Amino acid sequence: MAAARTLRRFGDPQRGRAFAYRLIALACTAFAAANVANWLLLIRHVASASTDRPQSSPREREVLELIARGQSNGQISSELGISPHTLRNHVARIFAKLGVTRRAQAIVQARQAGYGRGAW
Repeated sequence: MAAARTLRRFGDPQRGRAFAYRLIALACTAFAAANVANWLLLIRHVASASTDRPQSSPREREVLELIARGQSNGQISSELGISPHTLRNHVARIFAKLGVTRRAQAIVQARQAGYGRGAW
């Protein structure tokens, strides 16, 4: 509908199409610029929030390393020689400190922080 109006407005289909293509290009550029600005704000927010996190204990860092490698709770508790209940407590504290509710989210954050690189 709008394309037909644009073509009628310019009379010449070639000029109308060229105008429509320029409009689309401008809209895409404006959209991309807005998204870049939003991404920069998000990155700044995440960077500032990461410095406010409580420190992890050496054991929590050890557990997080094994989580980042993709090991299950059973594998981790066996490797560390601790009970599954104790491991669940460590995992719950790690998740709370990271501000996540899912294991996959914890793995992503851990790998971004440099954990779990020895597994691959």
